[in-house]
Amino acid sequence: MNKLRAGPDYDPATETLYDSKGNAVTQDYIDELSAAAEAGYEVEAGQVGRPSLSGRADSPQIRVRVSTELRRRAEARVSAEGKSISEVAREALEHYV
Repeated sequence: MNKLRAGPDYDPATETLYDSKGNAVTQDYIDELSAAAEAGYEVEAGQVGRPSLSGRADSPQIRVRVSTELRRRAEARVSAEGKSISEVAREALEHYV
């Protein structure tokens, strides 16, 4: 098994990288993910994509366009609150209707 290593543009002695869920990406973390990927994953039949939000077969998508400034402000706020823009948009729409 070849060990994966951080690339030349990243210095773990001076920087900490995080994955999309906020976990610190360390060499141990990389090794664990590599081992899990090499071992393979169990895939449930019929499960494609993300789980449904409604408990049924699908979750319809709604796309909206916003200004660059609104997007920037939203990204800053959701980052501070540990949420996603999609989560906040769903909350806002629920509150509206």
